[in-house]
Amino acid sequence: MLPKEIIEKFIYDFNYAMESGAGRACEGKIQYTTMNLATLAAYRMDQYKGEEFNPYTCPFCGFYHIGHSRGERSLGYKLGKLVRKWRST
Repeated sequence: MLPKEIIEKFIYDFNYAMESGAGRACEGKIQYTTMNLATLAAYRMDQYKGEEFNPYTCPFCGFYHIGHSRGERSLGYKLGKLVRKWRST
């Protein structure tokens, strides 16, 4: 069984993500009106920064944004990281 502090940290992160809403989720992001425009912008950012960007539909505003792949930002990744840290101690 996972330690209580790991479970509590995951629940805190999950609740924070759900409560942050559109204000925080969309803050500073360009709202593209079509997936085609967002895809083109993601491609240009790939070329400019040399990193992978992906377009996605925002569940809060309904427009399209671009961003890095979710890997290290996802709650599942964060939980896995906490579990690996706990196992290594």
